[in-house]
Amino acid sequence: MQVKNKRGNQPPNTSSPASAPEAIKVVYLHRNPDLHPRTAKIRQSLLREGFRFEVFRPRFDFKIRSRIIGSAINYFLFLVQSLFIKGDVIWVANCPDTVGLGPLLSSKKYIYDYRSPWAKEVELEFGRGIFSNIAGIIERQVRKRAEAVVVVSSQMLKDVEILRKPIFLIPNYPTKEFSPTKDRKTMRETIGSDLDKQVVLFVGKLSRVEGADMLSKIAEGLEEYPNIELWIVGDGPYKGDIEELRARHPKIIRYFGWLQYSEVPNYISAADVCIVPRHKNNFSEYYNDEGVQKIAEYLVLDKPVVACNIAKSDNYLLVNEDLFVQGIIDTINNKKTSLPSIREKRFWENESEAALIKAIKNVLSSQSSSSLQTSGLEQH
Repeated sequence: MQVKNKRGNQPPNTSSPASAPEAIKVVYLHRNPDLHPRTAKIRQSLLREGFRFEVFRPRFDFKIRSRIIGSAINYFLFLVQSLFIKGDVIWVANCPDTVGLGPLLSSKKYIYDYRSPWAKEVELEFGRGIFSNIAGIIERQVRKRAEAVVVVSSQMLKDVEILRKPIFLIPNYPTKEFSPTKDRKTMRETIGSDLDKQVVLFVGKLSRVEGADMLSKIAEGLEEYPNIELWIVGDGPYKGDIEELRARHPKIIRYFGWLQYSEVPNYISAADVCIVPRHKNNFSEYYNDEGVQKIAEYLVLDKPVVACNIAKSDNYLLVNEDLFVQGIIDTINNKKTSLPSIREKRFWENESEAALIKAIKNVLSSQSSSSLQTSGLEQH
């Protein structure tokens, strides 16, 4: 196995965009590319190196009430249209892994960006059965046929080492541009929250996987403390539940829905404690501050983080699920002498960009039998 780690690599040359041939086009496949900041980070890094970057956008996409039927139809339409993608390198951003079926069936060279264990998440959402079994088969085949594999967290290496392919660790850290445009006081005044309130913030997809269903118990526990507010930012399947939760606890809950990514730093900056509640499951150890972008974003803005049922780290307070509210209170009161300290701020440009460029060049260098001109590219 060949592992390309972000550590010890020299940063890519950003002063000369022509360092990579302009004709080289990277096509990015994801079901919802605009909702994930990782898309923009990959795009910016590749453009700095002179590559062309194109997000694949299917011409047909249907919206119907049934989530399962609608997803099945759109996955199929995505697959059919992606069979005809034209690009020098295809980037398959997983979850769902059906996005990789087009490149797989059309025998195109592609990079598999392993961001989350899709089959296991399907099992958590729908239970073990036909859906999780199909997801597992697709996941294994798409991963197996990839030219190279990218992982967002070192916790995921164990899943792909057996593939004996080039593996690149590209953590999901925020860019240096991730910073608030409004100060804490201005944000509190805009929202209508007193400065003396202690704000607990949740940012993320409102799904069971990301622990949105746990917010009800957290809200009930925090209601005993009149000086605390729970802010919720995000959208997803549990949106209706969160709106009902706000109606039951109007004094402490503020729900903002989905926000433009540029607005997220303002809300983090205005908060006092940020939370990452997760359920205990077979893939809890996959998640840490490398792969879960919002944790890294909390940390670069100097916010203490309380989490449960994810991997251990010195950068956040990991508590038992039943003691989650107490962990929040202890953090607010600063009663724990062993609260973790943020060792360093980690940014995409410093920690991830060089490995990204090496992953692309690795795939290009393997295309020796094609007519693609690869002169001047480093081989790894």
